[in-house]
Amino acid sequence: MLSSSGHHDATRIGQENVAEKRRLTIISIVVVAILTIIVAGVTIWATYLIRGWDGVIEDDGVKTYPYRLPDTILPRHYDIEIEALLDGATTFNGVVSIRLEVTTETNVVELSAEEMQFVAIIKATEDQKKQHAKNGVLPAVDGKLAGISIKSEKTSSEVVLSGFSTAVLEKYRKIQVHTKNNLEKGAFYILRIEYQAPIRTDMRGFYSSKAADGSTVLSTQFESEDGRAAIPLFDEPKFKATYQMTITTKLKDEKTRVLFNTDEIERTNLPDGRVKVKFDKTPLMSTYLIAFIIGQYDYIEKTDGKIRHRIYTPVGKSEQGRAALEASIKVTKFFQDLYQVEYPINKMDHISIPSFASGAMENFGLITYRETYIIFDNATASQLDKENGIEVVSHEISHQFNGNIITCAFWTHLWLNEGFATFMETYALDKTYPDWKRGLKKLTNSVIYAADADSVPSADPIVRLYDKIQSKDEIDSLFNSITYDKGGAVLSMFFNYLGEDKFVQWIRSYFAKYKNQNAETKQLLELLPVQNVQETATNFGTWLHQPGMPIVQVNENADGTISLSQNRFFSYANATQVDQFKNSTWWIPLTYVTSADGDVKKVEMSSKVPSLKITDKVYKFNYHKTGFYRVNYSTKMWKNLIAKIEDFDTEDRFDLFNDIFSIATSTVENIDSSLMFEMLLALKNDDTSILWENMYQSILKLHQLLAAESVSNSFSRMVKDLVKNKYESIGWTNVPGADEDEENLDELRPFVLNLACRFGLTECVTEAFKRYQERNSTIIPPILRNAVYRAVVSNGGEREYYQILNQFKAEQDSVERTKLMYALAYTQQIPLLQTTLDLALSPHVKPQDSIFLIREVARNVPSGPNVAWNFVRTRYDAILSKCGQDQVSNRLVYGVGSLFTNIFERDELIQFFAPNIEKLSMKHYSNTLEAIEKNAKFLSKHLPAINTYLTEKYPPQTL
Repeated sequence: MLSSSGHHDATRIGQENVAEKRRLTIISIVVVAILTIIVAGVTIWATYLIRGWDGVIEDDGVKTYPYRLPDTILPRHYDIEIEALLDGATTFNGVVSIRLEVTTETNVVELSAEEMQFVAIIKATEDQKKQHAKNGVLPAVDGKLAGISIKSEKTSSEVVLSGFSTAVLEKYRKIQVHTKNNLEKGAFYILRIEYQAPIRTDMRGFYSSKAADGSTVLSTQFESEDGRAAIPLFDEPKFKATYQMTITTKLKDEKTRVLFNTDEIERTNLPDGRVKVKFDKTPLMSTYLIAFIIGQYDYIEKTDGKIRHRIYTPVGKSEQGRAALEASIKVTKFFQDLYQVEYPINKMDHISIPSFASGAMENFGLITYRETYIIFDNATASQLDKENGIEVVSHEISHQFNGNIITCAFWTHLWLNEGFATFMETYALDKTYPDWKRGLKKLTNSVIYAADADSVPSADPIVRLYDKIQSKDEIDSLFNSITYDKGGAVLSMFFNYLGEDKFVQWIRSYFAKYKNQNAETKQLLELLPVQNVQETATNFGTWLHQPGMPIVQVNENADGTISLSQNRFFSYANATQVDQFKNSTWWIPLTYVTSADGDVKKVEMSSKVPSLKITDKVYKFNYHKTGFYRVNYSTKMWKNLIAKIEDFDTEDRFDLFNDIFSIATSTVENIDSSLMFEMLLALKNDDTSILWENMYQSILKLHQLLAAESVSNSFSRMVKDLVKNKYESIGWTNVPGADEDEENLDELRPFVLNLACRFGLTECVTEAFKRYQERNSTIIPPILRNAVYRAVVSNGGEREYYQILNQFKAEQDSVERTKLMYALAYTQQIPLLQTTLDLALSPHVKPQDSIFLIREVARNVPSGPNVAWNFVRTRYDAILSKCGQDQVSNRLVYGVGSLFTNIFERDELIQFFAPNIEKLSMKHYSNTLEAIEKNAKFLSKHLPAINTYLTEKYPPQTL
């Protein structure tokens, strides 16, 4: 699954009060730090008391896991029948028949289910219902239960039942069928359950959403444990089985598609006007990969070899799926050749879903997406929009192999699915679309996210401990940047260490051994194609089994040699936390050059001996940022590197800037913060998009932190100085005969223009208004629309705001709607910001986008954070109703709260969520508290030095 991360700037309410609060914060910083630690600990502990901590229970020294299913019974095949209507029905009827193999003699069949009604209870006698109401157990009558049966496959006789339990349905989301006598070990049985379940609206399980034309789409989202909201099943990854689906529904017209993971094999028209569609049996797969969809669609298709590829689009937009179709063919062929494994289904369907919580989902043979990732209108989608979308397609096709054919044994090894897909999506595109240079762009859109996520004390290792991952909340928290981005970055480091040939050999042996099975990390490492497998596996394991990332400290010795040491890098941590991890060490495959264009040399730093001496005169470490570590040089070396920054190639300039920015903004490392500004200014004439993208992201981070401070005026002047020359040299259009190639300018220009307009470069704002006013006669290129729309809203008034708002409401293209929608978050007028927030809860914004729009308002400093936070507090129930608890817990709390910069706002957040804290994701909640403390500590430590440097170099003046 591609997690939708949503990576996408009036005066703050009561700014004078904030300034006073800041003064108090700085005075009492020690008290603040202590209080925040205590509050966080008390809050989390109180939560466990409220919830009841029962993820792992020890009874006489034996651990049991009440959230997990036992291994006493294994599902081997499912026959599923669904009756669903499209005309406003809120429930559907289902029957599931599961072929079971008994591995341990037992009288209980336990499986997963959530929020559904069972025919056994609906048709129960009054006495049965009384018993069920008393203890959650429905007793059988004469060994039978209505709508539930177990039949011996060997004898065809029904097993005598003793009862049906839903006692743990609400808490553990499980049900139990009890038999009078034990089921025989080694025998096979057929369990049949009739039930009724809701057609949901929270983008989980089997849910409905509205297409742009008003038609209803019924679709599924089962990962990680949401399959049990639609079907009673065994929904842990290890319980692989085959599935055969039959769907009965009404057809609105000939455009109504009824789809499943496999192709339709039989269709029957029923007397009542409905149609009954039966589908082919699936290959062996985990339950979270099941998908079925009913809705109005067009499609385009093309067959390549044995596989038919289709792109399903909203009616009338089939040709806009052409780029995705061609990519599907190219990338699928690439992965079959790479893994030397045949894709096991005769079709590869890709389909857009109107409302979709994540980015995309790798359902076997029927991949679901947000519309923006597979539908591209040349009039609204830029080349970069297409590339970003096709990278998602590549990610999901990678999953058809890494994840679907070989599946992680449990979610604690999720990186084997998602880390692999994050690395492989780019590797495949570098082979199939080499001109796109996606590997280079990966540095900005994945590697730095991984490093940021890994730099805080609460960071988890890539491979988690089973004991700590039990509940749905804990499992869902794994779908984060550590699993995806760090998993991919570490895999890329292994790739560069082994070399491509050995890496491919490694992966092919993995597929040869574990195809159609589940695997754990150790099983992958045991197949390393090296002489000393155990030693290399142990070395690799230092990156997989412990949290954090190292920083290599470089010191020059009097004799000209270089001494290296390593410790864990923190962007934020208190003294206790630093001490806690002081013994963390990694095996580090160091690379270095002795001159900017010198040969690359390699040396390994042992995790057992965390220091090293090099006799070469080293110029720079971590060649092309192929290693997942940071490097800190002496001040003298940093100044020399800054002075000669233009001598390095793109990857190394990127690496040097990203390292110095991260180190200079750390609250733990000690480095002169002026160095990061000197590096920024040294790069002002850089002509590469990835450098400007990283500079853009870094500047916005500082802007978020400094916007309410007196230094913000000088900071804005610095940004305008940084961007002015580049803006004047590249402008808004390409000049024939320019030195820089046209393709690079198209990718570079959006970052330069966004910075220039956002920070008030007059000529940029004027040109943006001119282009917007002339849009009917002169088309604004898609790549520039974000900059134009945001500049017009940010610098305009009500007239311009409502022009964009009305344009958004009328627009049907999903890519263009997204650009217009986010632009509305950047008005500087607080009443209009409130209008944007109200829009987030209106029918004009899909549930999948509502929280992202609220979060975007919060990023509009200095006013946005308070305006968005007040909106969250006053409209919390409405947000919950529209978006669902999962979206609020996993995205809203951190998305808004992590932008707070002082302890007072943190206390407000704690107070607000305290009554309903048991419903939140504790991981995201604690990360939010940590982020606020990090912001406050940053200002305490760095603001004086930043203020001194910027006000001296850029004295404040009226903007």
